[in-house]
Amino acid sequence: MSTGGSEKASAMRRFRDSGLLNPTNLCAVKGVRKRNINKSGCGSLSVSYYILSKPLDFENKEERALLRDFLKLKAWELRKQTPHRSRIRVGDHVLFYASAKSKAFIGNATVSRAPFKTTEEEYKRHYLQPLSIEPDYLMGLDDIEIWRRQLPIKPLVGRLGFVKNKKYYGALLMRGVTEIPKSDFEKILRARK
Repeated sequence: MSTGGSEKASAMRRFRDSGLLNPTNLCAVKGVRKRNINKSGCGSLSVSYYILSKPLDFENKEERALLRDFLKLKAWELRKQTPHRSRIRVGDHVLFYASAKSKAFIGNATVSRAPFKTTEEEYKRHYLQPLSIEPDYLMGLDDIEIWRRQLPIKPLVGRLGFVKNKKYYGALLMRGVTEIPKSDFEKILRARK
């Protein structure tokens, strides 16, 4: 009998319980700049909105399962060269976008911890089945919702202000993180209903 599933579940619990993604530890995180200070002395009063892109096919069961497993950790991986990484703060809102075959929005979440540097050893210790490349940074997520139905971007392109070149909108979403205005974030959420 294989114990792979129980080892993976155990690793996920260790990661979750490690405190790495604990929002109460945010002020102590070295290198996290604060835009605005709230009553607790950390966090941000201004909220930003982002699209987090992954080159995955949401219609593929295996890729969808990998995404769901990773999001159970309440985390998202980022690379050192990811645009806007240093601007993401607690309380910011994100949309998940599958940029491969699907080219669709697939969920949303709220940032619970700003991106923080991680090591390959630390990442592997907490997540037994790493992705193809271990991340340079992780960020904490909360209120994660993976939608039952994906929302293709193509019908929305003409109504989204952040898409300047309506013909080549896909290139804009290949950078990993794209900042968008609140109005576009709300349009996308309304369109899924």
